[in-house]
Amino acid sequence: FDCTRSNPDPLRVPETAGLPPPPPLSPPLLRRVGVRTVQLVTEPAPAPTPGTPPGETFYFRVNGVAVFAKGANLIPAHVFATGESDERWAWLLQMAAEAEMNMVRVWGGGRYQRDAFYDECDALGLLVWQELMFACALYPRDEAFLQLVAREAEEQVTRLATHPSIAVWGANNENEAALRWYAESR
Repeated sequence: FDCTRSNPDPLRVPETAGLPPPPPLSPPLLRRVGVRTVQLVTEPAPAPTPGTPPGETFYFRVNGVAVFAKGANLIPAHVFATGESDERWAWLLQMAAEAEMNMVRVWGGGRYQRDAFYDECDALGLLVWQELMFACALYPRDEAFLQLVAREAEEQVTRLATHPSIAVWGANNENEAALRWYAESR
């Protein structure tokens, strides 16, 4: 048995026992990634003025630093997705950053944005409060629909997981309050 390497180049694919060679490697995938921690801090807070009840804090801590979120609620930039452009979103997000915003909310009544949107938020250092697209309606609660929701959430979270801009995932645009508004939903 001879163990001599007939292919000494370490960057080449090893020779195989009569199998066809694998296809050439595609160009490497380049992607910006970021690692950080984001905490929503809710702690008891003293009454703001005498005679008023105590409250609770609601702020973010990013990599251990308290951050006061300043931002805007984003709705689709055009009624049709084909009417939006990466350039338009880049301009709008640049304007948000120049206005000293540090967070934008992708409204759950709109649509998930294209990757270029999140890439631009990453580049500008804008945090994103990303909602799943369930807003302003009473949704079914049967098992079949809930399975679809789970699949959608998994697909979107997986797609956007590498974006350091994603700080918060929201899921219902205050829909749980509507469960008490109507007799049909109680």
